[in-house]
Amino acid sequence: MKPTVDTVAFIVTRGESILVERRSLEKKTDPGPVAIPGGHVEEGETLTEACGLELAEEQHLICDEFRFVVILPSEYPAP
Repeated sequence: MKPTVDTVAFIVTRGESILVERRSLEKKTDPGPVAIPGGHVEEGETLTEACGLELAEEQHLICDEFRFVVILPSEYPAP
C-alpha cells in the first residue's frame, strides 16, 4: 500500500463567481487541468488551518470563516 496524506479542497465564491486554478505543468499528480484550490494537511494542522494556509500561500487570499460541506475519502498518493 502506498503512503497517503490528508488533503483539503475548498470552493471560494464571490457573487456568482467561483475561484479555480490551473495546476502547474510541473506537478507530479494531474498536471495542467483547471481545478478548485487545495493542498496537503501538514502534521498537527486542523482541516480549517490547512484551508486557511493553502488559501493564503497559493492564492494570496485571507478567509476568516470556513463552512465544511463534506469529507470524502480519496486515493491520493503522498508526494
